[in-house]
Amino acid sequence: MRCSYLGILLLLMIKLNAQDAFVAYGMYPKKSGDVRSFVNYYRSDYNFKQVNSKSSTEFLSYYPSILYGLNNQLNVGLRLKYRQVRFIDQLKYEDPPAPENNTYHRNRFTSCELLLRHAIGARFKHISLNHSLSLPLGRDLSGQNGKDYIDWNGIGWTSEIYYSNLYKRLQIFSSLGIQLENIERGIFHKNQSSYLVIGIPMSFLPGIKINEKHFVYLLSQATIRRWSISKNYYNNQVYRNIYEDAYYQIGIGYKWFILPQLEIEPIATLFFDNPGKSTKAYTLNLGLRYYLNK
Repeated sequence: MRCSYLGILLLLMIKLNAQDAFVAYGMYPKKSGDVRSFVNYYRSDYNFKQVNSKSSTEFLSYYPSILYGLNNQLNVGLRLKYRQVRFIDQLKYEDPPAPENNTYHRNRFTSCELLLRHAIGARFKHISLNHSLSLPLGRDLSGQNGKDYIDWNGIGWTSEIYYSNLYKRLQIFSSLGIQLENIERGIFHKNQSSYLVIGIPMSFLPGIKINEKHFVYLLSQATIRRWSISKNYYNNQVYRNIYEDAYYQIGIGYKWFILPQLEIEPIATLFFDNPGKSTKAYTLNLGLRYYLNK
């Protein structure tokens, strides 16, 4: 039920304008960077036809962040996550006719991410590497101690390679990476339970420059392979299971450069998690970014 919280990833820049609309994911020169606020709303609806019931899940996540160029080859940053989650499980009975609802709601800061971005040489000017280390802000995020799920309890790590190039009015961006989620101590200890998720995320974003202030793009993102590896320790026995699935989303994004240093970016996507399920999901997103020293 996790959203892939739309990393709109991109390229190298020297001058800020709509032609370099994906500037925020390239290498910033020394003493340059950006301050960003990003809001992601995700909703999924699941119909259980066998038992005449349905459920809905809503995540509203806020990501304040900063990225800064230490030099032309190395950028560092920090990103926080504040999340609200609401789950509604509605059971419909023929007798009695009234439905029964099971709901929960949580909100809190859930993680802090350390960001590192670096170039790989002048010969590969259209390519950059991005890494993030996510540290959980709490020990009960996944639902222990009588609380419901809001995020992973463990550490997360993501490494991605970005490619972006400009062909007149057309800009192409793509990315490929590896992602590990919920790295806990139980992974390394035989007598403890754990749940590790490993994924291979990729994205492709073709965009068109409308004019110097407006840019529109199509978004397609997917985790082409994802393995959920569970280890349960119970009654002095270890039970292991590996579940494989994938998810993807498609949508449209728009960038409006209100000022030379300020952009606003709305995004909307349809989200597909295991097409065989009776699940409908979508995301609505809004970003505001201010560029430093540009």
